[in-house]
Amino acid sequence: TYVELALSLGTSWIEQNLSLFINHVLELAGNPRSSTSHVDSVYSRKCITFILRSVIGSRLGEKAQFAAAKELSAIITRYTTLQLILNNINSSPTSTNELNISTGSSSLNSNTNSMIQSYASSSTNTFESSSSNIEYTQHILICALYELSLLGQRVGTSISLLLQDSCQGLIDTLFLAILNPSHSVRLSAAWCLRSITTALPSLMIPMIDRCSEKIKTLAKQSTSYNTDAMSGFALTLQALLGAVYRCPLGIPSQRAKTIFEFADDLLRTATASTAGQQQSLIARVVLQRTHTVWHLLAACCALRQQVIKKIVPHLVLLWRNVFSRSQADFEQEKQREDSFTWTLSFNQCSGALCSMISFLNNCSIDVDHLITDDSLKLPTTMFCLRLYELLLLIPIKFYEHLYQLLTIIDA
Repeated sequence: TYVELALSLGTSWIEQNLSLFINHVLELAGNPRSSTSHVDSVYSRKCITFILRSVIGSRLGEKAQFAAAKELSAIITRYTTLQLILNNINSSPTSTNELNISTGSSSLNSNTNSMIQSYASSSTNTFESSSSNIEYTQHILICALYELSLLGQRVGTSISLLLQDSCQGLIDTLFLAILNPSHSVRLSAAWCLRSITTALPSLMIPMIDRCSEKIKTLAKQSTSYNTDAMSGFALTLQALLGAVYRCPLGIPSQRAKTIFEFADDLLRTATASTAGQQQSLIARVVLQRTHTVWHLLAACCALRQQVIKKIVPHLVLLWRNVFSRSQADFEQEKQREDSFTWTLSFNQCSGALCSMISFLNNCSIDVDHLITDDSLKLPTTMFCLRLYELLLLIPIKFYEHLYQLLTIIDA
């Protein structure tokens, strides 16, 4: 109905009332009646994104699409800063006037800071009245971030004009969005940053460095309050690494090596904590770190074989350590009683399988070369030679039932 109404009103009317149209459609996603359950929320978001894509993405020109991206950026800033302040008020006794939000190596721009201060200086009643609907704003953010991602890919390098607009601070806003308590919002914000970086490849290395530095800082903390932040920055880093292949110049191989080494150290920390060596790490932090590690390793595999071929032996070793190596080890693992150990084990196994899938999807062309190094050819050939010499000295009746196995070895 909304799409047909927009077609009937015409492109000129949509361009003149673009802000009204976008705000009204997004408010439908935040309506409590459209989000009575998780399934209803998912389908309502699909409907909203279909309306925005059918009207903005298909009927408007590049100039109008740029204006739509600017409006979506303002909406994301408004809802993100409001929700972030409400979360700080609910989780921290600190006064709202003392809020100091930083999302990376560079602080927020002056306009975003002024907006935060204006929200923070509002009356308590305003926050109390908004907190009842705060859970529904995530649906507005998801739809807005998704449409902004598509517009960023559509307008290409023209998105740089939006980044240079002093009234927006889009990058800082998106780095605020990845701190959102909702995992879906964090994922959408990470994908939006990926789309912008793909359109502007010059941002790839600075963004990767910014996320890497922030994750390393968060990894030094052992509280549960930074799990959402680590998840958001990790999702962003994974999304950026997955988009490197679309950048003509790529990234230096040292960046991938540094990220891989950090993931390895973080995995050791999580494993040591489960063994009782670091009791300060609570269960939620350990699970989040384990999840982050394996998905970072999967993202490193997306850098293709030219970059990761030197770290494949270490990666294979990490895979082997996750799964049981013998029947005795498997029986010992079955004796686990606490649910946390089982949860962590399943989390590690699923993460390892995820990284394997990423490895085979991105390195399947030369997978034989990556898994079996040239240095193994001589030992395997010598093994087969000695085996055949041994079999010649043994009567055939003792190993004729192993003919199928010998055929596999010979292959």
